[in-house]
Amino acid sequence: MLLAKKSTILVIDGNRSILRVFRRLLEKNGYQVVTAETGKEAVEKLHCTCFDAALVDLELPDIEGTSFLFEIKKMTPETVKIIFNGLRNLDDDDCREVFLEKPVLPTKLLTVIDAKLQETKQ
Repeated sequence: MLLAKKSTILVIDGNRSILRVFRRLLEKNGYQVVTAETGKEAVEKLHCTCFDAALVDLELPDIEGTSFLFEIKKMTPETVKIIFNGLRNLDDDDCREVFLEKPVLPTKLLTVIDAKLQETKQ
């Protein structure tokens, strides 16, 4: 899919191993990837770059995930948000948000990213 291959994705997770795995997976599939380990670092990167999608872990070391999600919605409402949630179900109230339970299979993640980016480009 040509559109998705040019997309830039911000991956936010406090676990460096997860960041490395996601970076490799996404770059291997043609995405441009920027990572952040904290909510503060992610906000700084959001001020500098426009991202097509953000993969957000709700358990960040410096900010409660739902508070950060509110912040990212306010800053970049057009960005597709894919939220990883290992603790509880949250309502999907925005067409630009997807909630995935941890752990997520790489093929499922790629399918969701491709579909949501294609949907927003139409």
